[in-house]
Amino acid sequence: MALSYKRMTEEQDKMRNVFEKGEYPFTVKAITEKPCKNQVNTMLVVELEVMNHEGRVKRIPDWIVLDMEDMQWKFRHFADSCGLIDLYDAENLQAKDFLGKNGVAKITIDEYEKDGEIFKNNKVADYIKSGKVKSHNDKDAFIDDPLPF
Repeated sequence: MALSYKRMTEEQDKMRNVFEKGEYPFTVKAITEKPCKNQVNTMLVVELEVMNHEGRVKRIPDWIVLDMEDMQWKFRHFADSCGLIDLYDAENLQAKDFLGKNGVAKITIDEYEKDGEIFKNNKVADYIKSGKVKSHNDKDAFIDDPLPF
């Protein structure tokens, strides 16, 4: 008699720790300011705790370059999502202001190759500005839902 189990495909195995792309609530768990590898620019290294619509929690890192003109939009969106747009506009934000803040992030799936094998993980594509979350009709939306953190 065969064992009682649910068969998992190789694709399901690769996706077992990956959230589907969409918008997810987050809490900032850690944040540090440090120089980029080029030693010219400065970045924030952010660790987000993200929760999916099933209640599963995952930590997702993000890197936000502060002084690169074509990346300034991401820092503004991050500040706005965390409810810190007034401090941002006043040019008075500090990294510690983000710690423990909640917001919504647009999460995508990134594929990369290592040792000839394809791996998948989540990354932050953008931050959703306060009040710009999709309606409840979208299965990935969390508008008016209390953040569980």
